[in-house]
Amino acid sequence: MTKIPKIPFIDPITGKDMKYLWSTSPIKDKESRIAEMLPHGSGINGHWSIIEFDSHCECQNTYDTMNEYGMYDYTVSFSLIIPKKNPEKFRLHFHGYQYPVRKYNLRDYLESLFAEYIYDIIDKKGNVFE
Repeated sequence: MTKIPKIPFIDPITGKDMKYLWSTSPIKDKESRIAEMLPHGSGINGHWSIIEFDSHCECQNTYDTMNEYGMYDYTVSFSLIIPKKNPEKFRLHFHGYQYPVRKYNLRDYLESLFAEYIYDIIDKKGNVFE
């Protein structure tokens, strides 16, 4: 089986090595499978970006809110941070402007949504990416 090359990912702000950024490919590596397992649609309309760190992985995407007239209102960028040893203790981090997060109660909605999916991502040992 052909291996997908890891692309070094250097944080442009801090200059720190952020492990690797995995590119999506027709070959199904573990990061691509996780991106496919995470929810798509119903507001989560972006592409999943998976970044692996030593102790956790970070899954980044955007959520598009709709107003009462059915028109797109805000695009909210967020990260789902999944610890490798205790995936059920995942965290949700919103980037930038926080008003739409509160207005549309996104934290509660997305946390309950990801709680359903997190058990699809955990392997038999209870670990992610092991």
